[in-house]
Amino acid sequence: MPRSVYSHKNMVSARALERAILNSNMEYSSIRVGRMTIPQQRANVSSSEAVAPSSSHHHHHPLATNNILHNTQPPPPPTLNDGEGGEGNNSDGFLHTMVNDLESNESFVEFFEVFQKQALVMIMNQIPNSRTPISTHSSKTLGELIFDMLQLYVKFKASKVMMNEIFRILNALLPDTCKLPSNVNTLLKKIINVSKQYQKVYHCCDQVCEASNHCCSKCGMDCSNSFFWSKSIETCTSEMVDLIGLRNFKAHCTVQPSIDEINDCIDSIEYERVVRGWKEPDAVCITLIGGGDSGSVSKSSRKSVLPLVAWITELPLQYRYSFPLTMLLAYSNKPIPFNTLLDRFISELLILNQGKECKTEQGVIYRLKARLFTFLVDLDACYDLLCMANHAGTSSCRWCKKNGRKIQDRTIYSSGGNEQERVWSEIVANYKLMLKGEIQQFDGVKGLSILVRLPYFTWTTQIACDLLHNLLEGLCAKLLNFIKNKYNIDTINNKLYEIKTPSFYHRRVRGLDELSYFKAIEYYIIFSYCIEVFQDEISDKHYHILNRLSTFIRTIMHPVVRSLEVLYSMKKEIFEILQAIETDFNIIILTLASHTVVHFPLSIFYLGPLWCTSTFMLEDLVGSITSSVQGGKNNMDHKALENFSLHQVISMKRVRTFHFQFEKGDYFHAQEFGHGLVTSKKDGLYHVKSLDSNQVKILDEMPKNAIPCFQVCGKFKQVHRNDLFLI
Repeated sequence: MPRSVYSHKNMVSARALERAILNSNMEYSSIRVGRMTIPQQRANVSSSEAVAPSSSHHHHHPLATNNILHNTQPPPPPTLNDGEGGEGNNSDGFLHTMVNDLESNESFVEFFEVFQKQALVMIMNQIPNSRTPISTHSSKTLGELIFDMLQLYVKFKASKVMMNEIFRILNALLPDTCKLPSNVNTLLKKIINVSKQYQKVYHCCDQVCEASNHCCSKCGMDCSNSFFWSKSIETCTSEMVDLIGLRNFKAHCTVQPSIDEINDCIDSIEYERVVRGWKEPDAVCITLIGGGDSGSVSKSSRKSVLPLVAWITELPLQYRYSFPLTMLLAYSNKPIPFNTLLDRFISELLILNQGKECKTEQGVIYRLKARLFTFLVDLDACYDLLCMANHAGTSSCRWCKKNGRKIQDRTIYSSGGNEQERVWSEIVANYKLMLKGEIQQFDGVKGLSILVRLPYFTWTTQIACDLLHNLLEGLCAKLLNFIKNKYNIDTINNKLYEIKTPSFYHRRVRGLDELSYFKAIEYYIIFSYCIEVFQDEISDKHYHILNRLSTFIRTIMHPVVRSLEVLYSMKKEIFEILQAIETDFNIIILTLASHTVVHFPLSIFYLGPLWCTSTFMLEDLVGSITSSVQGGKNNMDHKALENFSLHQVISMKRVRTFHFQFEKGDYFHAQEFGHGLVTSKKDGLYHVKSLDSNQVKILDEMPKNAIPCFQVCGKFKQVHRNDLFLI
């Protein structure tokens, strides 16, 4: 909150405000310090009484807390810190903003009438001992005292420092069993982050109607299965999730999870995120993302969660970063009834789930299905999801029905006819050590995530067609690890360090001694362009296999004729490659993730080249959104984008420009230049040198047909244009 908000005329001294608090109700003056008997708690305030809407214009829209559907430019959420000073020191702006909006209409009385019915219940439900009388001589509860404090805090626009001082004074008077929060920020956090439940009403014929006996009081329509637009956003989202089958698991249960209770882990990172969400007190909900990488779970607070967001990968390039209709509706300039929005959203889900045909310019028809959806799942539900019945670390491939099985504490994985055995108790023990910080990582269980057992995960939401995780971080990583351990890699590293990686990749090629830190794009660069660095450094047999795999990767990244002959030839090629890897590389056991590479040709047959369905863009969702905005990553730091609301981002002019970016030191090829080198880039001018004629030219812009190049072992290799979709 800007300091100018606290004008001198509205400031009061700490002593004056203290007197105002103590004199606001004489019952507070009888506070007795010392031991006291706690009587039985008062009955809870009914939720209907707490949320009954006022007759004034302050009836709350159900999505008022999110400011998504009805604000043209929603203000950024307040940043709340528990401590004084530092970043986010404007945390007291939440209530001030509410009051400033109301002051313009001179509606303080109406504000407090509504606020008292809602905020008081929030306080009662969120703060321990809030319904405890502050003394044996007073009927006032701690929650009511806190509410009176908030009234004064808002009315006098007191500073946070002043209110914290008064909290300290009162805590010195109150007994140990009845304490105020340590400071104002803690209190405001609990109020802001609490879930609101709203009165159930039915939206019919663009009018709000009461529902009696599950029927609309106006038209008599059955509304028992309707979505009440005035429910909280989380409640409606949960109902939507129920409808499409994501929450088809056992009912919620209240648990107090701990490290000792973890008896099931598939993905160490996935579980680490989930457990963090359980432990962190500020964790409000968990965002469950299901994509081609089989799914990941991450913790998010209400301030950053974007409910009802769908990210759909379209095959045609012009729709590559498009949003569904309901996404645009959610950020339109006028309010939209929530049930209307939800109905349209669900309709689109059902259509996409059935599959949609897309036709390329060459006339090739692909069948497209929904790729990624983001839903809110509360912590208990997520715990249930991870502890689903019959899930004991077994994996399966839905393409060929290969199944893992569990015998006592041993998990058996079947891959290509070979079986892999892992002791479950050792995995759990290693995971606990990682959570305690004693080890950085462990091998974990390979295979599909538990999430693929849900009815929603079919086709492209499975791991089978994922270029990033299965092929690059799976099979390619295994081969390079084998080479690193078997051969002297000094010469290979020197060759890799000499490679100048085009700047638009945002990552340079590193040596194999840093293999444990490789990103997926580095595996892709090595196998697509730099395979020659291994020639004469490893055996001819191993180099031949790497070369065949490199050719296969280039094939699956480009459109091919959709015919059964091509499908069979590709399946035969990858099967022979995997067979050679098992025998010649002595990698007897391939994980199930590597096994699914066998199904890449079938995935391409239905869905097109793998750049269409790769999860590269899902790894950096914000960056992907940024790249679809005019200017994209040229002039916008996608990390700074986190300070924008998504509404502001979507409101920007969106373009579909796919072009390479050139910086100093980049090699390129253009028809009029041949091979060239960007020697410098200053003031928007490119200084380029032709490597054929050694002439230097100054250009306002790079030639439109210029393509970046790698220089590998003295040879130039042009970059594939489809790589633009992987960064």
